[in-house]
Amino acid sequence: MHIAIAAISEPSAADCLFLIHDKERAISNPPSPALHAFLHEFAAAADAGTMKRMDAASAPADARCRRLAAIGIGMKSRKHWPESERYRGAAHEAYAYCREGGWTKAAFDLRGEDGHAAAPWIAQGLALGAYAFQKYKQKPSDFAERFSALMLVAPARLAEARKAVRAALGVAECANWARSLVDLPGSLAVPEYLASETKAMAQAAGLECEIWDEKRLRKEGYNGLLTVGRGGESPPRMIVLRHRPARAGKTPHLGLVGKGLTFDTGGLCLKGGSDMWEMICDMSGAASVAAAMRSIAEARIPIRATGVLVCAQNDIGSKATRPGDAFFAKNGTGIHVLNTDAEGRLILTDGLARIGEEGATHIVDLATLTGSCVRALGNSLSGLFCNDAEFSAQLQAVGEREGEQMWPMPLFEEYRDNLSHYRADINNIGKTANGGAIHGALFLREFVPKGAVWAHLDIAGTAFESKPWRYLGPGPRGVMVRTLAALASEMARAKA
Repeated sequence: MHIAIAAISEPSAADCLFLIHDKERAISNPPSPALHAFLHEFAAAADAGTMKRMDAASAPADARCRRLAAIGIGMKSRKHWPESERYRGAAHEAYAYCREGGWTKAAFDLRGEDGHAAAPWIAQGLALGAYAFQKYKQKPSDFAERFSALMLVAPARLAEARKAVRAALGVAECANWARSLVDLPGSLAVPEYLASETKAMAQAAGLECEIWDEKRLRKEGYNGLLTVGRGGESPPRMIVLRHRPARAGKTPHLGLVGKGLTFDTGGLCLKGGSDMWEMICDMSGAASVAAAMRSIAEARIPIRATGVLVCAQNDIGSKATRPGDAFFAKNGTGIHVLNTDAEGRLILTDGLARIGEEGATHIVDLATLTGSCVRALGNSLSGLFCNDAEFSAQLQAVGEREGEQMWPMPLFEEYRDNLSHYRADINNIGKTANGGAIHGALFLREFVPKGAVWAHLDIAGTAFESKPWRYLGPGPRGVMVRTLAALASEMARAKA
């Protein structure tokens, strides 16, 4: 896919020209009376709720296109989405319209007063919506590769819009890279493979990369990964990514920790078989952290940032961890394993310990942690647990702007007693299934480095969808890549 941006005076020849209507913003400003009349006619119908797209029987000669269509931002099905998501959705609708018609050249009129602001969202909607995993398709579609889009903006806004679109597409490319990793079969994307792919990415992006194998993990006392991963054919890996720009100054040190269960059978507490294939998504946290670190490095954001990916297979076998096993975490806490399907939190103890040793001041861990969070918040909201009100508010605001919404959840002290066990300092699940997401977060809090600002994002409901969601096709979403990259940028600006 090729996406370009040009000024009003440049040619706009295309198979289809899209005019965008937003009741609240002036997005399109076509140069001819005929195009203005067409957009006005559509706006009246769209605002009345009777039409989401209007096609012209024939395009005016001065439109420089074969077809003409108008698309509305505020259609009923999108009215509760964040603003940026409404534009991404409209962009994907335009892309789907072109794909259906076989038209490979599209143009978007963004020459209105606010059109430049919409350009990066439209670019991301095209790039993210076109993603499709086709590795095992006998006849994969090449439409996305052949498709091109030209966004027309006012000349005075061209430089600003071009810079914003370039940045937005860079983040989208990183998110799609994360999605491509998650989409791989669990028998291929084992911890060693993920380490190899991440190392190659790091070299290209200019990140430091350190990979800890099982021998080093054992030597250093990182027992969470060893406990969970001992039943897998592929040994566990801990991957450390470092971004250390010279001009970071006294900015905070952002630490990102990602859960990377490359496949999760549930261990000896085996999951049901019908939907177990979806457990390819249990490495989504690690994939998104790697992609966010790539985005931070490629954008040269002046902030110290470290990503830790904790990767293992949770499998069955004679060596697999058993209910009733116990071990000491890196920080010395004794953990009793009651349920081997509550394994993500065990490997995250190692990630949190390592990110503390790296010196992170602000930590975000990302994990497909609990079905409880899915039942509470569904598939459009991630659960946010945080030990700092200001950081929590910042994360929510950034997530809202980026279209990756989250909902604040309580670290309710009374429930900590549900994690007690007479055989160890802490049990890996609560005494009751109720409040499971809170129990998971309270468990993780025990391993947060002293003095660190910490947020836990439970993405169990938002990382993967087996059917289309909003403007994305079925499969992984690359959730939180946009938010974490934007968070790093905002933190760097605040402390500059």
